[in-house]
This record gives sequence, structure tokens and C-alpha cells, in this order.
Amino acid sequence: MSKRYLVLDKSYLRSVSKAKVEELEEKFIFLLPLAAVYEIIKDEKYRAQLLAKFTDENSYEILPSPKKLIDFEAEFLKPVIKPSKLIQLTDKSNHKSFINKEFKLTSKQQKAIEEEMDFYQDLTTQFIENELKAGFDLKENRPDFFAKIQEIPDWNRVLIDSIKEGKKIPFKNIPERIDENWYMYRFHQLNHHLRMDILNRYENIDTILESKKTIMKINHDLIDLLYLVEGILEGAFATKEKRLINFWEKFAPENGILIKD
Repeated sequence: MSKRYLVLDKSYLRSVSKAKVEELEEKFIFLLPLAAVYEIIKDEKYRAQLLAKFTDENSYEILPSPKKLIDFEAEFLKPVIKPSKLIQLTDKSNHKSFINKEFKLTSKQQKAIEEEMDFYQDLTTQFIENELKAGFDLKENRPDFFAKIQEIPDWNRVLIDSIKEGKKIPFKNIPERIDENWYMYRFHQLNHHLRMDILNRYENIDTILESKKTIMKINHDLIDLLYLVEGILEGAFATKEKRLINFWEKFAPENGILIKD
């Protein structure tokens, strides 16, 4: 019987035993989101311990970056459907080095991690500046409209209109339809619900801007969101994060596999 792919959240890998990981290896090939890989590698304290839970480097594959998945859809005007279909040959020869507790990252590796983390930090900054500030303004000045946009029933229409208007989405041509099989669809759908969750939890934008801890929490939430997008598209996801579990139960396909134990 062929193995299924399973998107693995860092929180799950940290929480379970090596025996549990090996048990899952009998049924699944793990898919590691690129952000998870960099988060694990930069963690000198736990890097070796986490990666040693895998039997070897053949236990997992590394997913393309979110940007590559979006660029694929923009260029070919078709959905990613399953991220595993876009797996590229990745050099995992450093796996044995990474499970050595004495190993120190090279300057090249450190730079690659910093550049990748800068991408997610920029994503957080844009999310706060473009999404949250406008959202808090609506919440304060147009509460009736704010209440209406808690749920958006037709993401296809919203995304197609955004492409036509040249907003955010880098499509040169207009696809006929964007549905649940598109990375773009799932990203904006879940991004919106994370946005609403934050807008309903905090009183105003200053509450966020005045707290570095809160900004770091939002950065963490956005990275988690990218894990979840890939997990929902793949139809199989392992996580321990309560918010991700709640979002999964709301948006995942009916035959999707969620592993949380």
C-alpha cells in the first residue's frame, strides 16, 4: 500500500515521541513546510532532538515556499491542488549534521535562515499595516459593515475582482474560477479568518503596536497559518495547536485526515 503525504506542523513534532513519529512513518511520508524547516534548523537547543525523531532524511520531503506556490498559480492559471505535486528535489545531505548536537551552522546557512525569516517578518508587517489597521478602523467607524464581513461566502468573486483591480494578487491574466483547490483561495480564506479572530480579540491597533510580544505572537500565528493552508490542500495535517485544529475542523475537506494525538 502506497503511503500518503502528511503535512507536519512543528508543534506536533516537538510534542510527540520518536516512537510516535516512527509509527506514523509506516503510513505517511511527512511534508515539512519550508518555514518549519528553517524554524527547526535555527533552534540550536532542540534542532538535533527534533530531527532525530525521523528514521532518516527519507522520512520527509520539504515543500516549496508559499511564494513559489503562488507564482505557480499566477503563471499557469491553474490550482496547486496538492502541494506534494510540486515537491522539488531538495538537498537533505545535511540531515546527519543537523542531528549532531555539536554541529554549528555555517555562515551561509545562517544567512539563508535569516533571509527566510525576514520574508515572514515582512509578511507580518504587511498584515498589521494593511489588514489590521484597516480592520480596526472599520470596527470603530463602520460597525455594521464590520459585522457583515465576518464571513465571506464567495471567495471566488472576491479574488477574481481583486485580480481585475490589480490588488495584491500578481496574476497577469484572469482565471475563470478560483476555488478550494487553489493555494491563493485557501490562503486568503484563512488569512481573513485569522484577521477577524485578532480584530475580535484586541481592542484597537495600539494594543498590538505597543507590545513586541503581541507582534511576535501574530508572526507565529501567520507562519502557523501557512502550515495549515498546505495541510488543508494536501488533505492531511498533524498539529497540536488549538487554533489550527479549530480552523481545520471548519475549513478542511470532509475526507481530510487530522492527527492531533
